[in-house]
Amino acid sequence: MSDNGRHDYAGDDGKAPPKKQAIEKTYPKQTQLEHILLRPDTYIGSIEHTQEVMWIYDSEKETMIPKQIDYVPGLYKIFDEILANAADNKQRDKTMDCLKIEINPETNAISIWNNGQGIPIVMHKDEKMFVPTMIFGHYDEEEKVTGGRNGYGAKLCNIFSTKFTVETAAKKYKRQFKQTWENNMTKASEPKFKMDKLDEGIVGLMSRRAFDVAASTRGVKVFLNDKKLPVNNFKDYIDLYIKNKKDDVGNPIKIVYENVNDAWEVALTLSDRGFQQ
Repeated sequence: MSDNGRHDYAGDDGKAPPKKQAIEKTYPKQTQLEHILLRPDTYIGSIEHTQEVMWIYDSEKETMIPKQIDYVPGLYKIFDEILANAADNKQRDKTMDCLKIEINPETNAISIWNNGQGIPIVMHKDEKMFVPTMIFGHYDEEEKVTGGRNGYGAKLCNIFSTKFTVETAAKKYKRQFKQTWENNMTKASEPKFKMDKLDEGIVGLMSRRAFDVAASTRGVKVFLNDKKLPVNNFKDYIDLYIKNKKDDVGNPIKIVYENVNDAWEVALTLSDRGFQQ
């Protein structure tokens, strides 16, 4: 030990201890976009392939089936963000009566359209940009040290897409709007989901989600790949889970159903696989 109190020592193996990282490396400044891309699990869930038994729609049997699939939860999350956004437009515009979903595994493209009221196509006075741009494609350049899903919504789908296009029209403003972003909103980034195509598992899961929306969005006809889904209420939806199934004595499984009010429909039926959540 020297006179000034400094301690110089080596470890048991005779090597000097590792140097501490510089403050700048330990606490780097990140934009929101950088933080989201570096910490995707905080915003959209895992981007790793996951094997799990999920209910999916079997287009050949035209029924819901439980099946172990390989899918990426984060990809499913950003699909659901846009789908929920489109379905929620019914709450803003009661005249909306059509929702169309296109899932194309050959081109790896997904399109969601609704005929509800469009987004105002005007310049936002504070942000100095069109409102659709602000909603779907604008993030702050300020440093980001914490994060969560709240407040990001459809932007997450844009950020994690290699190509993202928004089209809207507003009769009130007599305008149409179309804008496209590419490469995860930045040309410096690569696709994040480690998959080459929309495979059977994720397509089945996304298709089931389309049926979920058809069952829960009253007064809206839902189309999947140009085919109208045969779901007009919650009972129709439950029928897809028990189609051609029988009870222990060979009788078709029945449904107890009640339309309680505009907000609630309740259905009860027998499970052939025990309790499931």
